[in-house]
Amino acid sequence: MQSFIIKSILFMIALISLVSCTSNLPPTLPTPVTSADNLMAQGLTQFERGEFASAASAWQPAADLYEQSGNINLYINALIKISESYQRLGHYSKALSVLEDKALQAAERSRNPEQIAAVLVNLGQLYFLLGQFNQARCSHSTYFTLVPTTTFTQQS
Repeated sequence: MQSFIIKSILFMIALISLVSCTSNLPPTLPTPVTSADNLMAQGLTQFERGEFASAASAWQPAADLYEQSGNINLYINALIKISESYQRLGHYSKALSVLEDKALQAAERSRNPEQIAAVLVNLGQLYFLLGQFNQARCSHSTYFTLVPTTTFTQQS
């Protein structure tokens, strides 16, 4: 019984020293991706409140951080969100520029069909909104060639 008490006391001392040692460690610094993720979440909250300019202002540095960290998929997603904010603000030429000049080029470099398709569907919607129907049709046609076809079956 006495050895059990001694072992318990030694265990408690070891546990206390372990906790005190880890509390003296410096806090970990956020990674660029963590910072970008936080900015994306902030931008989403602002977007949902109708604060589209603030959302775009949060998403732009997030896109830059994703690009710098080499996370092309999140970079493209951030660019699409920036374009959506510009569209809501009525800044259609800026929205188009983000999609055509940055997002589409990045998606093509990624060779990821899903990312290319995501940019194309957004481009198609924007072209349609701007009355550029031929370009909208081309974007959507290309989108449909990239998206796998799904067979719908009737449920009985």
